Amino acid sequence: MIAKPIVKLLYNGKDCTSDFSKYLNTLSFQDFEDEQSDELNITLNDNDGFFADLWYPEKGDKLTCSIDFDGSAFDC
Repeated sequence: MIAKPIVKLLYNGKDCTSDFSKYLNTLSFQDFEDEQSDELNITLNDNDGFFADLWYPEKGDKLTCSIDFDGSAFDC
């Protein structure tokens, strides 16, 4: 059986994993060695306009992500 990563998302300190999971298309994280910030890229499907109001990001909002893969957790 192939292990599947489990993604946990916090938006401004609130767990939004269940809200975002059905809209999550892709997630990638790149951990750079030195002198460059790490990158977290998330692509969400917003066909029904879920992110137009309450979840629409504003300057200063904070998204925190962790990925659990095969029993090992990794904070992004």
